[in-house]
Amino acid sequence: MKITKNFATIVIIGIFLAIQCGCQEQAATPQNQNDSPMQQRMTTAAANPKIQVENPVHDFGDIGPNSRNTCQYNFKNIGDAKLVIKKIRSTCGCTVPELAKKDYQPGEEGTINVTFKSSTRKGAVTKHLYIESNDPENPKYELAIKANVKLNIDVTPSVIDLSLDKDTAQVPEITIKSLDGKSFAVKSFTCTQNVITAKFDPAYKATEIVLQPVIDYEKLKNNLRGVIRIDITHPLTNQVSLTYNAKAEFEVLSPRIIMQNAEPGQIIKKTVWITSNYGKKVETEAVTIEKGYIEILSQENNENDMKIEVQVTVPPKTGNSRYFSDTMDIKLKTGEDFKVRCNGFYKRQTD
Repeated sequence: MKITKNFATIVIIGIFLAIQCGCQEQAATPQNQNDSPMQQRMTTAAANPKIQVENPVHDFGDIGPNSRNTCQYNFKNIGDAKLVIKKIRSTCGCTVPELAKKDYQPGEEGTINVTFKSSTRKGAVTKHLYIESNDPENPKYELAIKANVKLNIDVTPSVIDLSLDKDTAQVPEITIKSLDGKSFAVKSFTCTQNVITAKFDPAYKATEIVLQPVIDYEKLKNNLRGVIRIDITHPLTNQVSLTYNAKAEFEVLSPRIIMQNAEPGQIIKKTVWITSNYGKKVETEAVTIEKGYIEILSQENNENDMKIEVQVTVPPKTGNSRYFSDTMDIKLKTGEDFKVRCNGFYKRQTD
């Protein structure tokens, strides 16, 4: 039989198309036709851990000041890969014991125990903790602690304003009062550097106790601010605190001179004031200048303060330095020592 050239060409093309279609069908067929649709999807999706906390917010309600409170957070790995707890990070002063284990298989549960110590201040508070893990969707799972600090004891005054002038100073009494009718005793009285002391009878119990503070004025002079802590035996509150402060005998009103965009040889004039908070005369014993960039132009004594006029001459620039400084040390006849600092920055050169 005679086969024409055109007919042979058509047959070859048909065979080629049939082979190509067969390859495409084979490529579209799953590698394992017996796999279920769920199994096929699992082979295409990466397995990941996923943490879920039963109740990420714990509310203690009303609690006492300076009290220790405990709670638990129950969690579960609801993912399909091992969950690894790297760290429990606290930014609230809470205490988290070391976890017994850090690896949790899919479906496995765990517990985080937390101890929260409340402040001595009354009012609502919210604090946060973070579970750091290998959960790709939530690597820092946030937990919250809420509470309302309710005072069972009231202390007045909350701040004691003191004076270094002991001849005119008025020191208020400290009154500690139970708000729930429960009696207590004072166990201890402590203050910053023992500036303030008070006598008390640790055997005396009442619903209200009044203490008379005694001030050490020499110690107060070197510790103008501090804290008083009073330990008591109240069943719900074991400590109360208050603060004290006093004004310095003398102070510098402008202790720093700052020069921006300074150029070598430039002169700037400033006024430095030293004032007395107790109506005393300000008298200098000695003034020293560290580098000589600062120069005193005049010094004027008034009834309760001193006015010092100074000028600063910008020094030559050395190397690539963009900064210069100098210090003026002022010593008063009463023993106080003040430093007036000059900080300057050279003007940046443009090309």
